[in-house]
Amino acid sequence: MMARSVGLILLLLLAMTGCSGSETTPPPPGLQILAEVEGGTLYKAGPVSVLKLSGTYRQMGRQYGALLKDDLAAMYKLAVDGKMIEFYTKTLKPPRTYTEEAARKRMAQVAEAVYTVYPEMYKEILLGMAETSGLDIDKQKLLNIAELFKFMEMDVPPACSGMAAWGDFAGGGPLVFGRNNDDDAHIHRDMAKYTVVAVFRPDDGSIPAATINYAGVIYAPTGMNRDGLFLELNAGNWTHYFPERSPIVLTIQSMLHTYSTVAQLDAPFKAVLANLSSIVNAADERESISYECYTDGRMKARGPDEAGLMAATNHFVDPSWVEITPPDSTTVARRDNLLARARESKGSIDAERMMKIFDLALLDKDGKVNPQGGATVDGTIYQVAAIPRDRVLYLKAPGTFDWQRIELKALFD
Repeated sequence: MMARSVGLILLLLLAMTGCSGSETTPPPPGLQILAEVEGGTLYKAGPVSVLKLSGTYRQMGRQYGALLKDDLAAMYKLAVDGKMIEFYTKTLKPPRTYTEEAARKRMAQVAEAVYTVYPEMYKEILLGMAETSGLDIDKQKLLNIAELFKFMEMDVPPACSGMAAWGDFAGGGPLVFGRNNDDDAHIHRDMAKYTVVAVFRPDDGSIPAATINYAGVIYAPTGMNRDGLFLELNAGNWTHYFPERSPIVLTIQSMLHTYSTVAQLDAPFKAVLANLSSIVNAADERESISYECYTDGRMKARGPDEAGLMAATNHFVDPSWVEITPPDSTTVARRDNLLARARESKGSIDAERMMKIFDLALLDKDGKVNPQGGATVDGTIYQVAAIPRDRVLYLKAPGTFDWQRIELKALFD
């Protein structure tokens, strides 16, 4: 009887303290734990899903698939069965219009071509997702590039804006980076509610890194790593897509797992053969730089516009470029506005001020460029303000959810 009582007491103590430790470990500030599966955790920052994934790449994929199973199914229905089928059957102009059957065959062909050039470790993530998400690997491949199909079929007007402020512009505070991810509003606006912050913590010694993208998409148009390196992609002067090359957005994810500072990126970028004309903006807690990458292998690293300020939209700014497609007036206006707003706020640009700048619209109520405005357009799908020093992100999807603060440091550690 005594032994039985002692056993019951021990069980109660274990229940109170948490045998795995997870029950007694408080979530990072501002995050709520929703679920834990196979070593992965799903948090919420307001309406935003935040994943912490750990282990082998296959294990991280399994965690991702299980934790976001419902969102992945909804995203597939919306993006693949909905928006992309509509794009192929209704948006593309004759003679390139597809029947639904032909569209699905073409989409499968494109998805396989992109998957083929994926490094094995990132294929493992997708394979792991297919084991637990309820979507087989062929559907995971399609969902993975739901954002990219249109680039395969037509030249798309370039979009996105980014700006970093530090030093005198930040008034002695930390460097802050603002970024708009712009796309086709009709196709992507509804996808914004499935924007996910995924923290990948591989067990192979790679640097833990967070990516921001739609649910089910494994590459990084925007991301930050444990050491405070922040990278984001803007399209360049020309957006023809080369599917036989590794996607530049996947190269960015690999760099986040490999490098710690902007100073380390020069040699890797010189080796990049971009699959589309790209502007990759990089920042750490000390500086920001812009890498202008053309599809013929040329790359120019562009420093600040002035001490403590760097802005980039969708045209190459380095004056040594020749024989490059001239920029349209919209990308020039967005960059001019960002620089002007930053100069007006010199000495006071913190995260709050950066968010206010990126809340400003490019166009006035009459649809004309507002020189007193900002860079945000109808196709701005999500926005980021990042503080690399503090490993903090703010995330907003205009018309879907407002700015959400996400502290990454505890998720990296």
